[in-house]
Amino acid sequence: MNSSYKQRVTISNEKGLTYTWEGAGERNTVIGQANVNVSAGGYTCTVKMEWNQGGSWRSSQVQAATLTGYTINNLVMIPIVAENGDDTDINDAIVYFTYNKK
Repeated sequence: MNSSYKQRVTISNEKGLTYTWEGAGERNTVIGQANVNVSAGGYTCTVKMEWNQGGSWRSSQVQAATLTGYTINNLVMIPIVAENGDDTDINDAIVYFTYNKK
């Protein structure tokens, strides 16, 4: 997190698995982490990022890297970032998906 406004990140898949984290903070405050074991054949999920000012949740502006992400040796990293609109730094909430490419 890089926002004084409360942020909410929800990650879900078609099989009913859901992770939700809420929090606020500056300087890359971590509000959640999960490890998911995925079998061969891939993994599909939905990422929803929201922010709260004055008691109501609003959708954040979300940007993602290309679906291939960034690769260093066999490690692939796909960042998804969100901006809540109070500035233009596009880092209020950040999600990283990482996996080993074999």
